Amino acid sequence: MPKLHLVYNFIDDYSDLEFPLSVGLVFALFVFATISYYLKKRNIITYLLELLWQDNAWNNALFASFFIGVIFSLICSMTIPGFLNLREICNTHQLKFVEGRVTDFDPMPGAGHRPEFVKVKDVWFGFSEGAGTGGYKKTAVHGGVFKKGLYVKIGYYPTFHNNLILWLETE
Repeated sequence: MPKLHLVYNFIDDYSDLEFPLSVGLVFALFVFATISYYLKKRNIITYLLELLWQDNAWNNALFASFFIGVIFSLICSMTIPGFLNLREICNTHQLKFVEGRVTDFDPMPGAGHRPEFVKVKDVWFGFSEGAGTGGYKKTAVHGGVFKKGLYVKIGYYPTFHNNLILWLETE
């Protein structure tokens, strides 16, 4: 058995949170600016209701931005629980492991639009950088490590449609 080194560990990967955290930061700044703006007014409730009927472009933009922020918050609230669920799976040792040589390797084409597929000891893995799921996603076209004949140890979690790679060691 070749000496292996760790290439990917989901516990150390926070890339799935970049979008929710950046949107959350922008939304928090927006809420702070909006509250600061309306605290200068006499009656906040009255002015919030008047936003719907005023011709003032600034007020209408603030009102529209608030609802856009709510929509982005809903999107973020759908992303973060999945991330936390995968972390819990890793922390409670629910991963299955397979170790061996990559026997089948079907790389993603250079133009993209299709996942990359890897097979190790009759276990298939499919992943793509465009997929919204967590886990290892780096394809060979973009510097990924998989190639035919490579000795790997993969910690994965089987889902309904795929095996998510949450731990990866290579020779």
